[in-house]
Amino acid sequence: MAAVYSPGQTITRTSEGRSIREASQTSAVSTMKVYGILLLFCLLASLGLLTVLLGQYKEMNMIMEKRRSLDALALDQQKVVEYDAGFRRSLEALVAQGEETAKDLEGSVASFNLEQKTAEKDNCLEETKRKTEELASMEQAHEQTLGTLKEEVNSWKEELANVKGLLNGYAPICKYLKNGTAPSFRQLCGNKSS
Repeated sequence: MAAVYSPGQTITRTSEGRSIREASQTSAVSTMKVYGILLLFCLLASLGLLTVLLGQYKEMNMIMEKRRSLDALALDQQKVVEYDAGFRRSLEALVAQGEETAKDLEGSVASFNLEQKTAEKDNCLEETKRKTEELASMEQAHEQTLGTLKEEVNSWKEELANVKGLLNGYAPICKYLKNGTAPSFRQLCGNKSS
């Protein structure tokens, strides 16, 4: 039974036997279900993005902490190098003082007899030789220490460059950020975020 509507006439049933009110309620319920499913999907996607961003934030904190420890280590290495340089200068001053003393002793030897002169000269030469050997062994130890320090500094520089690369790198999650995203999250993405 098909009903035709004319002004002034009230239609109470549709062709399937349901009232218009029932038909509109069924349509509204199905529309609400679609909106509910869309809302649930958006909520899950937002929670997923939030989880990823929080993970990146924790990773950035770990990188910054490691960078601080590397800076402290570099400062310690610099102090060691400065200490070694000061130690070397003091050894060089000691050798210079020994050579000066040797020259002074050679000048005073002229007043002694030949035997005393020879004995003192031998003692002075032995002392100079001993000091030279000590200086050579200390310089060798110093060179080894400098070589070790240079290797460590180079490895820390490489590690620092890697960490800076990670810090300034572009994260894949950043392509999902929208323009309205908080600036603190956009900073994590670097300059390539859209």
